[in-house]
Amino acid sequence: MKRVWVSLIAVFAICATLHGQAQGQTLGQQILEASNIPAGLCVIDGLGDSGALAGNIAATGKFVVQQLETDATQVKSAQDALHARELYGAASVDIRDSKAPLPYAENLVNIYVANCETDSVAPISEILRVTRPLGFVFLKVGGQSRALKTELKNAGIEEIKKLDSNGSWLFFEKPWPEEMDEWNHPRHSPSNNAVSTDELVAPPRRIRWVTGPLGVMSDLVSARGRNFYGDVVARDAFNGLPLWDKKMGQGFGNAATYHFNPGSVRAVADGDRLYVVDNGLLQAVDGGTGEVLQTYPEAGWPTDGYFVDVSLVIVDSGSVRVIDVETVK
Repeated sequence: MKRVWVSLIAVFAICATLHGQAQGQTLGQQILEASNIPAGLCVIDGLGDSGALAGNIAATGKFVVQQLETDATQVKSAQDALHARELYGAASVDIRDSKAPLPYAENLVNIYVANCETDSVAPISEILRVTRPLGFVFLKVGGQSRALKTELKNAGIEEIKKLDSNGSWLFFEKPWPEEMDEWNHPRHSPSNNAVSTDELVAPPRRIRWVTGPLGVMSDLVSARGRNFYGDVVARDAFNGLPLWDKKMGQGFGNAATYHFNPGSVRAVADGDRLYVVDNGLLQAVDGGTGEVLQTYPEAGWPTDGYFVDVSLVIVDSGSVRVIDVETVK
């Protein structure tokens, strides 16, 4: 009889684990589809799901995931589950002091998932502090939906959406600050005047992240919190995590351009698109994934390029051309 009971307990435990993983898979898919963030840093706070969601997001191979719990038992349960799935490392679990600030620098996290049904959840102000501009926050709200919406609106978050039909999960995108500038061209803008209009920049106080070698750090452009440089490497501008890299052929051919290093590809960024020349062919690639979205064979073999309004101004050895990126004419 004891063997029967032990077997039944083992079956129930396996079923519970599989059920938790299935729920985490569904929730993970919803979160990744709603945010449309292909890679980065994901933090899961107080979900108490034995690492199911953390494991499923880490299993994509695109995210570094950290789960925080205030209960040591939950920490151990999640760690064991992630080790069993051979996902520990890409995903990790640590204990969080509910009375202390979140253990992250400001504007760092791409996706923050929090369980607001617990008393130990981090304050909204802390969650907003650590989430990077254009990052997403997902909140399990239960019956606190109305109060949380009011708190979020008071914090300046206007567009709040439901993740599921019953409204048990809410999510929003952290807005891009009006005072924060971008660096769309190798010398800031089409004017080639390398002076930013950013009003938040200040003397550096600490190192945020480091990469190398410095020899590839040429012709850098930045848009929507993504840095592009070299030939081409894409990194999250706020946390430094790699997004994608793609070996390009000869790019814009003017070797006299600013910041030029052999092997680098001068690029121009606008929103979610990066415009590069690969072996003489001008193309637009997705800034988040590196996928080629559009090619412009009519641009010839450009030696230089600038983005103005909705048009690319393309220069080659004998002409200047203007191409509307929307109509491709």
